Amino acid sequence: MSSSQALYLLGLFHDYCNEEDRVKFISSLSELPSNLLVRTDSGSEETVPSVFLLTLLMLLEDESPGEDKVSHSSPVLHRKLELNTEEPLTVEHFKQLIEISENFKCPQLDSTILKLLQKKSLAYVLASTNTLLDSCLDHPTLAKIQVAAHLVVHAPALRSHFELRCLSSANTETSPIEFKDHLNEFLPLVSSYLYCVRGMWADTSGMLESLFLAENLSAS
Repeated sequence: MSSSQALYLLGLFHDYCNEEDRVKFISSLSELPSNLLVRTDSGSEETVPSVFLLTLLMLLEDESPGEDKVSHSSPVLHRKLELNTEEPLTVEHFKQLIEISENFKCPQLDSTILKLLQKKSLAYVLASTNTLLDSCLDHPTLAKIQVAAHLVVHAPALRSHFELRCLSSANTETSPIEFKDHLNEFLPLVSSYLYCVRGMWADTSGMLESLFLAENLSAS
């Protein structure tokens, strides 16, 4: 049996590992450099996750229990976050995962990043960057929009960046968000933002709501 097959089987049967061994496997895999976590597919020449990354994601699935899907009326988005020193990944290793997610499509990775962010800990939220948020806004998928909504709600600096992009135009240095082309995808994010700032920065939220409605009407 090859090492890649053994790793894949580990991912499939990780439920039978004790907690100590699982943590060790997560630590060892997360310490691998990025060039070992991704590979180039021989057929399509596209960058795809390697068996190392797929195994790591399967192990992290049990370490990062998810929450309800994004909803503009769901208070789960706004619960208080706390610093937690017992994260499944170090902040540096989490940063490596988000850098990988910014550069190629991997729905499993996006889902894992979302679940890690939802662990009620500030550590991963604080480690998130404008680049991650921009990646989610520029390539909207269900998981990426949920990631963006979580960041916009819980990180004031990233919320300000989102507002800046919402109010940008083609003539400004900051690129605008293409609401018109992805109305359905962006609706949960905009709703979560408006719910978050209700009663705060009334002028800004009013401008954003007017912008989104104008884009919606023009697309109809």
